[in-house]
Amino acid sequence: MKRNNNLQIDIDNRTDTQIHQNILQIIQDAVAHTLNTLSLTRAMEVSVSIVQPKEIKTLNADYRGIPEETDVLSFPMYASIEALQNAPQEQPAILGDIVLSLERAGEQARQYGHSLERELYYLTVHSVLHLLGYDHLREEDKLPMCQMEKTIMSTSPFANDDDKEGKNEH
Repeated sequence: MKRNNNLQIDIDNRTDTQIHQNILQIIQDAVAHTLNTLSLTRAMEVSVSIVQPKEIKTLNADYRGIPEETDVLSFPMYASIEALQNAPQEQPAILGDIVLSLERAGEQARQYGHSLERELYYLTVHSVLHLLGYDHLREEDKLPMCQMEKTIMSTSPFANDDDKEGKNEH
């Protein structure tokens, strides 16, 4: 758990392996950087679960009807940034839950030719944007989400990696 100004991030490792502190820090930093980039300063909470491939496959089947393993799932509590901003300010806003497959992230990092840290940072940014109402399922939603991902990644610790590789997203 990390508290950064008005941000609380709870990370639950549901795998059988210990996760190195630098990986946890990457996830925390990506959440904070995304919210800061969007100038969201109210008190907020985000939960992140790091799970085994079997668990994320089950969740993907149960909630999206896709019985396949995936890299990240997002379970938002608000439909949009506007809904978040209009929520009562007395208590922290619970943005929602992020579920990450560390194993899948590692496979994708190798596939895309960059580090696991960069892949986790990107997946976390992507998922936080989903928690804030961004989406890419409909054609008209893809461009705004893609542009925001590029903006956030271009000011991240991995900005130079993206320039070198020419890869801001999948």
